[in-house]
Amino acid sequence: KKRLQLLTSGQNKISVIEGSIKAYPTYQETTESLAHPVEVNLQDLKLILLKLEGPRSEEAPKPHLIITDCKIERKAGPTQEIFSLDLKALKREYLK
Repeated sequence: KKRLQLLTSGQNKISVIEGSIKAYPTYQETTESLAHPVEVNLQDLKLILLKLEGPRSEEAPKPHLIITDCKIERKAGPTQEIFSLDLKALKREYLK
């Protein structure tokens, strides 16, 4: 019951907090972190990392993201492996 409530109440939703911004002549850096750890399964974890590290295209360039801190803890799940994920990243946006 507790797990179902966690998943359906929105408490497990990914929420990002922007930290300090540092400006340089050709780019700016912003620290980003999850507001709280989230529970994910292996498929979710792969998808999140693919979104962060995935290919960039010239038509829609992504900001340069550097994962600076990543904590993954394995939890016992009722039917599958569950992980608690907490991460921080540095977002680098190049100025034109």
